[in-house]
Amino acid sequence: MAQLSNLLLKLSRELFPDRTEREMLVSALVHPRPIPIYYGVSRSSRYLNCARRWTGSPSLSIGWHRVSSLRSISYFSARTGSNSVFAWQLLQPKLLLANTLIRQHHRLLLGHLRRCGITPAAMMSVDSGVLAEVIPGTADLVIVDAPSSAQSVLARGRLNPGCFHPVTIAKYAKCQRRLLANASRLVAPQGYLLYTTRTYSLDENEHILDCPFRRTDSFPKTIFQTEAWGLGGFTTLLQNTTVGSTRSLSPHFLTQPRISQV
Repeated sequence: MAQLSNLLLKLSRELFPDRTEREMLVSALVHPRPIPIYYGVSRSSRYLNCARRWTGSPSLSIGWHRVSSLRSISYFSARTGSNSVFAWQLLQPKLLLANTLIRQHHRLLLGHLRRCGITPAAMMSVDSGVLAEVIPGTADLVIVDAPSSAQSVLARGRLNPGCFHPVTIAKYAKCQRRLLANASRLVAPQGYLLYTTRTYSLDENEHILDCPFRRTDSFPKTIFQTEAWGLGGFTTLLQNTTVGSTRSLSPHFLTQPRISQV
């Protein structure tokens, strides 16, 4: 059970002008209840994976007319890869590049891709700044599953001390700005960047979006599952509005030692 704090109450006031909605959020985080699970099945039908609605909704906004032309999706993960599986199922790109710097997550994400039969794909463990220099403008869609203060895990009944503290939020916001800036350089002209977190903090969400991309559709916004108030996160879909063509990956890029092909 999370503790009721002035920082949590302050955040609820920032998010919701309506008192009833504020009380619903606070109650969901302080007194979490069992949460219904939603499943999506991979194309291989061998693996079940919890589907994230706030990833799927903006992905659909890209438009089915572009699905067949998606050559490359780049995926930056702070976790084990649910969003990459969902995006691959939905958009069927010609290549999925997944990247995480967390060693234990690298192994888990690689296994995740293999179990789901996702191919062609490659798993990397490379700093986003390096990728921005080496393969700029090569991805039709970049998904940033950003590290965050993860305030929404409280709704699952998990402990997360300090997740509302300004120092914690500032630390993650700094990391997110750098990651978003580097990831945006990978986006091809007319391509998209999908940014998601598992937190509610405005400093980690709306206030991060100071970048050279134009918002599309109704995003950004914080999305809450109505069946389980408090479970949710932030998502925004951005588009590179410059004109040009997608750059091709070097034929030798996927053969480098730090890259594992699926």
